[in-house]
Amino acid sequence: MTACTHSGTFHADDVFATALLKLHFDSGLVIRRSRDPEVIAAADIVFDVGGICDPKMLRFDHHMADFPRREDGRPFSSVGLIWEHYGTQILWKVMGLSPIKELQDIADQIDQEFILPIDLIDNGVTAPGATDVTVAVDLFNPNWTEASSDEDVDAAFFRAVDFARNMLLRIFAAKLAEYRAETEIHEAAMRTEDPRLIELPRSVPFRNAVHRLQLTELLYVVSPSGNKGNWGLTAVSVEPNSFVNRKDLPAAWAGLSDAQLQEVTGVDDAVFAHRSRFLAIAKSRAGALQLAETALSAA
Repeated sequence: MTACTHSGTFHADDVFATALLKLHFDSGLVIRRSRDPEVIAAADIVFDVGGICDPKMLRFDHHMADFPRREDGRPFSSVGLIWEHYGTQILWKVMGLSPIKELQDIADQIDQEFILPIDLIDNGVTAPGATDVTVAVDLFNPNWTEASSDEDVDAAFFRAVDFARNMLLRIFAAKLAEYRAETEIHEAAMRTEDPRLIELPRSVPFRNAVHRLQLTELLYVVSPSGNKGNWGLTAVSVEPNSFVNRKDLPAAWAGLSDAQLQEVTGVDDAVFAHRSRFLAIAKSRAGALQLAETALSAA
């Protein structure tokens, strides 16, 4: 099996598309970098070059006047096209996922949170930030002060692909862990006597799960914090990635620690409250629950 993408300067879309294909096909895939029409025509899979978008033919370019778009009209880049075609298969193979709904849910989340932004930046719809992954990939290209041959650029491309592959694997693992956390969040919600508060027996990522499970009354989560035996009280945000809380912790706690926080809260083992009022820490489960009770009763 051979896949072809363009030679020369590379960007995040062709780099991450390559990494996805390598994850899917393992060592059975040979990557060619060329703009030679004969090389392109001979390849089994062609992406980000070639002037054709036809997934049935395994052609995934997006540079034509009649470029491919998502259902909402936003443009694809090569990585979005590859993910749409192979994403669930890659998750099934790499992560060992089998339930169809679980596969599709995770694939859709990865698409919206990671793949789509690369598509939009590559098509000039949005601009990257200074620390965006597209900027990181661009830095792998030899710059103008570095003498480089075609072989040097190709070598830099494959170093960027290795970087992309490792990042994708961590994204997959994080999303799987986040998805499986829903079970624990759901069970905690069923146990609680007060829908404004749930207690988790261990620290799991709960922010997305809370919103997917539509726990609209939930204000705070109590769970273990760190590896020192501490317990935390965390405010639930209005949206998964928002810094705005449904209900802030009391203003009098903001930025206090140890004796000062203990005096204000009345909790003997309170140790810290974040100045942004989304987190407070106590040394014990009982202390965290006491903090929660106080926060819930506060105006």
